[in-house]
Amino acid sequence: MPFRFSLTALLRLREGIERNQEIMLTTAHQAVRKLEQEIEELHSTLNSPPYDQRMIAGESNTGAELQFRLQCESALRRHCVQLQQRLVIAEQDRDIRADAYREARREREILDTLCEDEWQRYRCEQSRREQQDADDLYLWRMRARSPVADDVRRYGSRSFVLPRTISKRKH
Repeated sequence: MPFRFSLTALLRLREGIERNQEIMLTTAHQAVRKLEQEIEELHSTLNSPPYDQRMIAGESNTGAELQFRLQCESALRRHCVQLQQRLVIAEQDRDIRADAYREARREREILDTLCEDEWQRYRCEQSRREQQDADDLYLWRMRARSPVADDVRRYGSRSFVLPRTISKRKH
């Protein structure tokens, strides 16, 4: 009888749930990384020479230009704060998804362990049955031996047995 794990359907379900949780975790991690990159780019834009040096040097800018640059910088800083807030939320979401993935993985590993244990028990039982069959065959052969076969085993050839049998018939 071939091996069949009784909880195969449940194991496949757990594997599917684990894969889905892993995909969701990967997506959440990518979202966090994207927000981090956007924040880095925004910081590099705010700290780049066009914003700092031109305003300080007063490169013959009109008041309207300076006002416009200050408003742009202020808008970029507000956007940076919003991105950081979104980043905090995305990191929390990623952590929740990581916990869900670990839980799904743990549940799948439990079933994997049960399957492996059942497989080992099956193999032990199979080996025991095979040994029992071999022992039964040996005992059957020992019981099924004829008296002539016993003489052959004892004396090594039939020629020794035959003269004795023939001599008993003549008398």
